[in-house]
Amino acid sequence: MLLLPVFISLYAALPIQQPGPDYRLPTKVLPATIEGESTEGQDAITGFKVPEGTLIRLFAAEPMLANPVALEVDRNGRVLVAETFRQETEGIPDNRTFPEWLQDDLRLQTVEERGAMMLRHHPQFATEWTDREDRITALIDTDGDGKADQSTIFASGFSGLLDGTGAGLLARGDDVYYTCIPKLWKLTDADHDGVAESGTALHHGFGVRVAFRGHDMHGLVLGPDRRLYWSIGDRGYHVITAEGELLAEPGRGAVFRSNLDGSGLEVFATGLRNPQELAFDDYGNLFTVDNNCDAGDQARLVYLMEGGDSGWRMNFQYLPDRGPWMSEEWWKPQPDGEAHPAFLNAPIENITAGPSGLACYPGVGMQPGMENNFFVCDFRGGSSYSGIVRFSVEPYGGGFRFGDQEEFWWGMLVTDVCFGPSGDMWASDWVSGWVGPGKGRIYRASFAGADHDLQASTASLLAGDFAALPVDQLAQLLHHADRRVRFEAQWELVDRGAFSALKEVALAQPSNQVDGGERLAELSRLHAIWGLGMLLPQHLDVAALSILLKDNNPRVRAALLSILRGQLESLQLDASGKAPIIMALRDPDLKVRFQAAYLVGEMRSPGDDMKILAALDEKSVGDRFVLHAVSRGLAAAMPETTLVTFTGNPNRNHRLAAVLALRWQGSTLLSRFLADSDPLIAAEAACAIYDLNLTAAWPQLASMLPQHQKLPRSMVRRALAACQQLGQPQHAQMIFDFVHSEGVDEELLKEAREYIINWDRPQEFDPILNEFRSYGERASDWFYDKQLDFPTAAVLDAVDRGRAVFAENLITGCTKCHSLHGVTPAGVLNPAGPELSSIGNKYSPADIRKSILEPAAMIAEGFELRDPEGNVLAFSVMPPTFGSMLSAAELDDLVAFLSAQRLTRRILVHIDSQGYEHEVCKADENGLSLVERNMLAWAERDARYEVVVDRGYERFTKEGLAEFDAVFFYTTGELPMTAEMKQAFLDFVRGGGVFAGSHCATDTFYEWAEYGDLIGAYFDGHPWHEEVKMIVENPLHPATRHLKSGFTFTDEIYQFRNPYSRARQNILLSLDTETVAMNRDSIKRTDGDFALSWERAEGQGAVFYTALGHRPEIWNAPWFRQHLMEGILTAMTRQPQPPEMEQQGYYIDLGAGQKMRMLPVTGADSKTFWISATEITWDQYDRFFLREEEQVQVDGITGPSRSVFPVTRGFGHDGFPALGMTFAAANEFCRWLSLSAPGTFRLPTQEEWQLAAGEAIAPAELQGFAWHVGNSDDIPHRVGQKKPNRFGLYDFFGNVAEWVTSSNPRGRLMGGSYQDLATAIGPETFADYEISWQQRDPQWPKSIWWMSDGGFAGFRVVTLDGPAK
Repeated sequence: MLLLPVFISLYAALPIQQPGPDYRLPTKVLPATIEGESTEGQDAITGFKVPEGTLIRLFAAEPMLANPVALEVDRNGRVLVAETFRQETEGIPDNRTFPEWLQDDLRLQTVEERGAMMLRHHPQFATEWTDREDRITALIDTDGDGKADQSTIFASGFSGLLDGTGAGLLARGDDVYYTCIPKLWKLTDADHDGVAESGTALHHGFGVRVAFRGHDMHGLVLGPDRRLYWSIGDRGYHVITAEGELLAEPGRGAVFRSNLDGSGLEVFATGLRNPQELAFDDYGNLFTVDNNCDAGDQARLVYLMEGGDSGWRMNFQYLPDRGPWMSEEWWKPQPDGEAHPAFLNAPIENITAGPSGLACYPGVGMQPGMENNFFVCDFRGGSSYSGIVRFSVEPYGGGFRFGDQEEFWWGMLVTDVCFGPSGDMWASDWVSGWVGPGKGRIYRASFAGADHDLQASTASLLAGDFAALPVDQLAQLLHHADRRVRFEAQWELVDRGAFSALKEVALAQPSNQVDGGERLAELSRLHAIWGLGMLLPQHLDVAALSILLKDNNPRVRAALLSILRGQLESLQLDASGKAPIIMALRDPDLKVRFQAAYLVGEMRSPGDDMKILAALDEKSVGDRFVLHAVSRGLAAAMPETTLVTFTGNPNRNHRLAAVLALRWQGSTLLSRFLADSDPLIAAEAACAIYDLNLTAAWPQLASMLPQHQKLPRSMVRRALAACQQLGQPQHAQMIFDFVHSEGVDEELLKEAREYIINWDRPQEFDPILNEFRSYGERASDWFYDKQLDFPTAAVLDAVDRGRAVFAENLITGCTKCHSLHGVTPAGVLNPAGPELSSIGNKYSPADIRKSILEPAAMIAEGFELRDPEGNVLAFSVMPPTFGSMLSAAELDDLVAFLSAQRLTRRILVHIDSQGYEHEVCKADENGLSLVERNMLAWAERDARYEVVVDRGYERFTKEGLAEFDAVFFYTTGELPMTAEMKQAFLDFVRGGGVFAGSHCATDTFYEWAEYGDLIGAYFDGHPWHEEVKMIVENPLHPATRHLKSGFTFTDEIYQFRNPYSRARQNILLSLDTETVAMNRDSIKRTDGDFALSWERAEGQGAVFYTALGHRPEIWNAPWFRQHLMEGILTAMTRQPQPPEMEQQGYYIDLGAGQKMRMLPVTGADSKTFWISATEITWDQYDRFFLREEEQVQVDGITGPSRSVFPVTRGFGHDGFPALGMTFAAANEFCRWLSLSAPGTFRLPTQEEWQLAAGEAIAPAELQGFAWHVGNSDDIPHRVGQKKPNRFGLYDFFGNVAEWVTSSNPRGRLMGGSYQDLATAIGPETFADYEISWQQRDPQWPKSIWWMSDGGFAGFRVVTLDGPAK
């Protein structure tokens, strides 16, 4: 309790910049790590892919600059670079690094709350988060040789706890505008010495949340109205404007605009995730490319409409399904029709993977035909797959559609792109990685086909003084090819009040234009109109406005309407002045209608508001841009009481526009549209009511749930959530009825069950939006006496705690011996103890408790300990003291958890004799054979499976087979299955099902070759029917571990012909040919290979076959029952490895049931080394990490110290890769292993690792081989779940990056991890150790064992010794 005042005083003492207005150049420059000079930047040019004839020149490189985030080339050619030295643990934290404060972060409302939260969680980092800075560096070429020779720090000291990444630059005269959370700065160099001596914070309050690093303020650009436009990512904002208005959205990205002095601040567009840069095209339209959320979506090109909402919320990032962003596909471009909610400003196209800088070609510097093209930086984490993409857009209806794109300048990890005064392209190169390597380059590109004379004159104009030019020359410059020149001329004419000159150009028709072509003539008119708008309302010519509204050029008409926005009240137009504006609502051009709808809404004239709907006619149906403008106009002009009357409007588009208008107003009257005849309109209202937290309308939304079968999924989901939020008896009843309805969507059913499970203590963050919710009084215990087929929270609490005892308790170590579905790795069966997925079916809680307290009292069949003579011993592998390792509460929880394990497998048993009929399959008076009777009886005694017997073929369809986990054959001959039945059967197995057969199943379907391939062989005679002995080839398999080589039995013994091959299947049992006569004429095989049982993989499924089972005595033998059923059940729980992978390599015994598989890798030099098949897991690492003191004394190797952080990070233990250990710790494990097991072990060299890793895998195929940021949910996964590479090795790429020995003595990680993009992992990917990987470690010096911030690092081992001979 005494800590809080300490935190507060510490927070007050830190250099946290408060909303104060002033900037002063710091007296001390904080340390910045920058690499020394090298030729790397120049050498990299040869690797760039650029258009033919392009000249690339290196302007500057380290040590003149480092870690460039953004760049700006001012009108005089000076290059300004925003540098960062505070990434990740150096000062700007990230929720991925500090997940412990996530829920606190989601509650934050101001930036000051963020600072307090950071220090409340980690006061020990107070200094480390503030001892580095971001800054602006100015680079100048003083001698004109094309290379910077002077580097000056223009502004620095951006190092406060609240400060983010400085990522936006705009130079304007003596001023430089700079975005650095939490402020927008205006920095001034009044004395022209190249250093800002003063500055003003125009605004404060950006960056409320921690969110993800880099989701900061960016994109400073001037619009046609000479206002500042900029963006922020989803870190949100809480800003009080100069006029005293609060603008607040704590978890959404947005675009803002204000005057150059900061006045008039307003939100222009919202719902963005991380819009790094903004760019206007030649026609005044604003675009951005927004980043994806790393969940399989793609980055998005967005046309930024005023008032547009792109839908993203920062809270979505932390939902498993990313909320409606993914589940309702909000990220996708708008198709024909209405797949999206209509409120969304959907993207025009999905382009790039890591958008950063963005620029629109200004018109000078490139070859003809490049006008109005955009260039976006695609930053993907590695230079070879990053660069600049060129793209275009085309006018389409009221907005735009995508044109084309190409990789324009490729092979550079580019952060920003812009055009210099001459029109050359400039780009900043981050060089490598994500955190900042202490390197940085600035390149300049000149292009073939450019007009060099025009470039030179343009640069001269921009460097000159427009204020010294006469009005007529300025008017001529409105026709200039370069947009920047046109803007400067326009703004200077405005500053002089040159109304007449602007009006003359605006009214000029093409025949009156001077040289420059039709396009430039059109653009000059637009600039003149924008200039006239800046002079309103002081200068007004109604006649001129009327003429322009009737102009033949639709762009002119639209531009004229756009400049009247926000001016109508001061212009005081009469009815005749408004009439042409209202007429524009029916303009043949939809962009004109788009502007008119906004404008008529601003009139707020009685009677005129309804006229806005005229813009929605047959011509504009389906145009989302016009619909948006109309809804915005209605929201501005029409009261909610009028809008709600649209419920009776027969025009669907009018009703939809009214719903959107009510959404913009935040009106609870949206509830009147929940029963709309059009389900999409009803869903639109439901989304608005729930997503905008309009709680007064939640009862009406909840009341729609009983109609769920007629409603869109998005609406049903929100009605469910509203019921859960309201929590009264009627709402509980509706959810109860819902989960018992037929045909309910599986995901919604799961969500509804979660609501019931947690009814008495609902989650603080709702599952749709991840927003914090508070709850009033609820109908507690409503579900207490209800019949449910799933447990509620009270039961689940014990089960969840018991799961932790089973899976995570290192003392008991249950998973070291047992496998369990959903806990231990899928497809891997632990042979040391019984598989427990069905134990709750087989034993009562009392029996389970007894087996824990008295392990020898109830030993599972097949796991008995025997003496050398084979007699069962009266004790268990499980220690008799096991129960004493648990507290009474832990024992109760473990019993509850195990009792809840009730997985039951279904087996279809199919008997049919179209050839020879065996005695064991002849039906008795009840229609059942010995095979069927026994298998049914076995199922009665073993609750792990159910058996259904059926001699018919109706079940051999996709739907019929889907009811079963396995199909068992005891058949002969050509069975009467149609081609469709055969295909359904094959699809069942290949899709993950199990096919099992006994004895004569190989005497079946000789005319269907695919069946022979499936079962693995065809019958080719039975040379023996006598007492024989078997060889157990796989004694660890559950189907054979109760048997021993030399076991004697009597049965008919088959031999097999093709397609039998040991290369295709794993042999489990075979005939001991030493015990039978091998000279019989009936013996056809000459290789002595007579298999008795095998398993094999087929697609995603598995096949198990035993040749035994001819005689009734066999079917009545307990050992055969165990052999057959364990074989079938094992095939259901793990897929067999290909034989070559099953047979190669060897195992190292680590003790306590832990084995490590080693596989051979042979290089071109024919030399072989052995490498662990998977990354070292926690189970294996624990043998080293958790040794007792006496063990340490024996082997003489000190064990790792206990970490100050949970070593597993909460990701999971059994089967998960050990992670976070240092390079030194990984080496010590190898040293310990070398003393504990035969052979000498070490980390692989980089060359060995790359050889074993193999070639890079294309990103499109990587999904099946690697865990990366696109499929990992930001956590590592159990090893061996993805496909192996050609050596049989798993997880080489992704999951955890792996330590190797290399030229770096501090360690190098290879391959990338679960945190990396799919495009950024592969055999060449590496990262050298950084101190930032131990940033949160409070020790000094840092731990030699653990990396507090290196939860992506793991390792595997190699040896040259191979298996013991």
